[in-house]
Amino acid sequence: MKGLTAMKRSRKLNLGTKLTLTVAAVLTVVLVASFLLIILTVSKDTEESANTKLKALAEKDAQTVQAVLEAPLLTARTLAGSFQSHQDLNAMARRTMYTSVIEGILKANPDYLGVWACFEPNALDGLDAMYVNDAASDGTGRFIPYWHWSGEDTKLEALVDYETPGTGDYYLLAKDSGHETILEPYLYEIDGQMVLLTSVAVPVIDASGVVIGVVGVDITLAKLQEMQLDMGGY
Repeated sequence: MKGLTAMKRSRKLNLGTKLTLTVAAVLTVVLVASFLLIILTVSKDTEESANTKLKALAEKDAQTVQAVLEAPLLTARTLAGSFQSHQDLNAMARRTMYTSVIEGILKANPDYLGVWACFEPNALDGLDAMYVNDAASDGTGRFIPYWHWSGEDTKLEALVDYETPGTGDYYLLAKDSGHETILEPYLYEIDGQMVLLTSVAVPVIDASGVVIGVVGVDITLAKLQEMQLDMGGY
């Protein structure tokens, strides 16, 4: 997880640099699953040599993974842009409409694990008190829908831990910095199971320049492994 240092660094780096750094981090975790293969082929090597080979694999496939992450980033940007004009909609209709929009995006992108939004208290419609413990909310009434795949069906749940540093970094980093964020891999509970995933998150900024929420797209690390990264020469 990214701590305070990573949060400060994200404010200074442009998105291109963050992509490069995050791709390397993502690949390091993705390729841990291939660690056994490396060990089998370099059984006489030292652990240091095996780690060197693992890093080399990450560098070799970084561009491929970056291409995979750019698509969900574009999706998140588009969704954030649509939320910026939320005041053009009737307040009573906003949650229903945006919940449907998020589900529609997920259905149109079966490669994504989930699509979500997390708004600051009363920032979307000023109606949090009406939606306490709604399907797209929790005891706070905030608009925090998380549409994800559950088998072959889509499922709506409320986000969790979004205000907890560390586990809530998927929301907090982009919210606090005001910048697009691509997270290092982390564990998140979905359908009662812990899933290793990465998220791209984009802040929703109102006309006055204030961050009122964050939208994001999740991808599982298992999905990245399915890319059949080049293991030639190892």
